[in-house]
Amino acid sequence: SIASMIVSTRNARCLMAEYYPNESEKHRKHLSPPINSLASTSKLIMNRLDTNVGKALGKVKKMESNRTASVLISSSDVDLLREKVSELVKTTIAYKDAIKATCCSSNTNSTKAAGLTLVETRLAALAACDEFYYRCYYACFFFGSANQADLTSLVPHPPTYFTCP
Repeated sequence: SIASMIVSTRNARCLMAEYYPNESEKHRKHLSPPINSLASTSKLIMNRLDTNVGKALGKVKKMESNRTASVLISSSDVDLLREKVSELVKTTIAYKDAIKATCCSSNTNSTKAAGLTLVETRLAALAACDEFYYRCYYACFFFGSANQADLTSLVPHPPTYFTCP
């Protein structure tokens, strides 16, 4: 359902806001954690990102295969969701690669470059999460169906979506 895709995407977005402590002190001075973030291992963040982004991708693929059975959103919205989830997968992979590069970097100059790449890919991945959320949000609010009232009560409005626990 759209609500479960939004939950998975929101969970991925919150994971991207977390940071991982580097093993050596010299790396820490170049990468400050985001405000109000939680410390997690890079492996844990990457595994959970795989899980949450994979859930969203799986739901979109299921919607694609059951286009005629889906009465909640239009066929064109399913196509747009597929496009947005593909971008989310691509940017999440780039973000995970940046995490790996930052963890493995030992040279000070390459650490700075890896840190910059990490920030850029994190922002791109967060933006992809937001694009996917808005596509889901508009799909369920602007496609008329008999079940729309039930669906809209499950979908968080933007102020709720953008607050991480």
